[in-house]
Amino acid sequence: MIPVMIVEDEFLVRAGLRTCIDWEKEGFEIVAEAGDGQEALALYEKYHPAIVITDIRLPKMDGIHMMKALTGRKVSFIVISAYDDFQYAKESISIGVANYFLKGDMDREELLETLRSLKSRYAREEGKAQAERTHTIKELYLSPESVLEDLAGVPENGGAHLLYYTAENANTQMLDAMVSDFFFRNKTDCVRLESEKGSWFLYVSGDEEETGRELSRMFERYVEEEIVLASSRSLDRYPDIKEAVYHVLLVREQRAQKERGRTAQKWVDEGRVSAWIRQTETELMGALKFHKYDEAGKLLGELRNAMIEGMSPTLFFDGIYRLLGCFTRCNEEIHAARTYSELMESLDLETVFDALAMYVDEFRGKREDNGNTYILRVKEYVEKHYHEPILIRDLSDYVHVSPNYLGKIFYLNTGEYLKDYINSVKMEKAKELLLTRRYPVSEVADMVGMEDQRYFSKLFKKHCGVSPKEFGRGENCTKY
Repeated sequence: MIPVMIVEDEFLVRAGLRTCIDWEKEGFEIVAEAGDGQEALALYEKYHPAIVITDIRLPKMDGIHMMKALTGRKVSFIVISAYDDFQYAKESISIGVANYFLKGDMDREELLETLRSLKSRYAREEGKAQAERTHTIKELYLSPESVLEDLAGVPENGGAHLLYYTAENANTQMLDAMVSDFFFRNKTDCVRLESEKGSWFLYVSGDEEETGRELSRMFERYVEEEIVLASSRSLDRYPDIKEAVYHVLLVREQRAQKERGRTAQKWVDEGRVSAWIRQTETELMGALKFHKYDEAGKLLGELRNAMIEGMSPTLFFDGIYRLLGCFTRCNEEIHAARTYSELMESLDLETVFDALAMYVDEFRGKREDNGNTYILRVKEYVEKHYHEPILIRDLSDYVHVSPNYLGKIFYLNTGEYLKDYINSVKMEKAKELLLTRRYPVSEVADMVGMEDQRYFSKLFKKHCGVSPKEFGRGENCTKY
C-alpha cells in the first residue's frame, strides 16, 4: 500500500476525498489527515506518506510553504484548491506538483489517473532500487565485499557501520521508512539488510554515537514503545563481519536488559570475565556429570548473562565453543565444531542460547516431560489470568524460557499457536458471561482482559461465527 496524507481544513472536503475513491482497492492507504500546514509537517515526520493531497489556503501555514518545507523528501504532491489563481499554479509547478485541481471542477477519474500514474512511477523506482540494492544480513555475513560495493561514499579510513533494532508492537515497515528517510535527509547513504528478526541497516557515518542518539530521539518522539538501538563501530575495526554482527547483537541485548530493569554486572576487565566463565563452566560440567540438571540450567543462565554483559564478541564466541565442548564430553554424538558453525550462522542470540538450553533438557532425559510441564503451567496461568491482558512474554517469564522457545514447545505438543490458545480461552469465558445476560458486551470485553471492544467483537465473531450481541440473544454459533 502506498501511504497518502490529506491536508485540508474543511471537514466535508476531507470526507469527500476519503469516499470518492476505493483507496485500498487501488493500492493506497490514507495514513493521516491534517487541518493545517504545521500539523501536516508533524504528521509527515510520523507517517512518511509518499503522496500528499493538499489545499493551498490553510490556517497557520499555507500549502505552498508546507510543500516547500518538504522539498527534497521522497514525496509527491497533488493540489486541490478553490482558487484559480495563476500565481498559485505557477508556484505549485515550480515545486513539482503532480497535478493541480480546482475543487469545483475536479474530475474523479482525472484524480484517479494521476494517482495511478504516481503508483506506477513508485513501482518502477522501488523495483529498480530493490533490484540494485537488496541484500540480507546473512549475505553481509558470508560475502561482505558484494554488499559493501552497494554502499557509496565510504571513506578510505572506514566509516561504514551496522545498525540494529527490534520492535514488539510498533509497525516495523513504518520504523524502517522513518530510518531510511532520516538517512536520506542527512545525505547519508544506507542499505537495508533483510532479516528474519529485527531491522538491520548498513550506513556511512563519521560518528555512530551521534547517529544513534538522533535516531533514539526520533523514535522517542513518534513511537509509543521503547525501541532499543545498537550500532557497531566502524567495520574496519573488526577482524571480520561476524565480530561486528555479534557485537551489535550483544550491545542491543544488554541495553534491552537495562530497559527491563536488570542491572548489568560491573566487570573490571575481560580477563576477569573470562576467568569467571571458565570456573562456571567447570561447575556446569560437574553438575551435568552428577545429573544435577536444575543446577546445570541455573549455571547456564549465569553464563549467558556473563557473556552478554561482557559485550566482547571474542569472549562470546570462545564461551559458546567451550560450552559445546562440555556437552560433547557428556554426549559424544554432539559434534562441537559443526554445531558451533551452524549456531553462529543463525545471527540470533536467542537461537544460540535456546539451543544450549535444549541440550541440558536432552541430558535430563525428560525433554518431553518438560514440554508437558511448560504447557500445563501455561494453561494454569491463562486460566487464572484470563481477565487480564496476557502477553506471550508474561508467560515466558512465568515458566522461565524465551518466548520463541515456549511458542515452539506449545505448538509442537498441542498443534495450536499460543496466541490462538489464549484468545480461545478468553472467548470461551466471554460466552459463559454473555449467556448470563447480566453484562453488556463492553463490560464482558473488559472482564476478559480486552479493552478494545471492536477487536473483541471481531475476535468473538471469528471464534463463534456470530457477534457477541447475537450470541447474547441466543442465536446459534456456527462453530460451537
